[in-house]
Amino acid sequence: MPSCVTSREAALGTVGFGPDFQPSQVHHRGGHAWAVRAVLCQWEHPGSAGQQLVTRGVVRCWRMRVWGPLPRDPDTDGEFILVARTRGNWPGWELSQGTERCECAEGGPANCGPG
Repeated sequence: MPSCVTSREAALGTVGFGPDFQPSQVHHRGGHAWAVRAVLCQWEHPGSAGQQLVTRGVVRCWRMRVWGPLPRDPDTDGEFILVARTRGNWPGWELSQGTERCECAEGGPANCGPG
């Protein structure tokens, strides 16, 4: 997985949400799956659903600590930081390995700070 997602070539996946509306699992289109252990930060576009739908930029971003196949060693399970973003006009979620700082700050959204 790239450390920075900048195009439609990003690793796309799905995010499953629990009854508390927090991410509980992440699935990569290549078949890998991760269990969410903690949500470290999140950001949502402040506009209405209609405004979000036509937005080219990020409308939701989640920075999470997950457990499952490691990005550089998929045969080994472990814990790492994963970032999932969705854009208003793109299907699916862009997935990238996170860093110590929140990656949810594209185009001026909130900086979630270190987890």
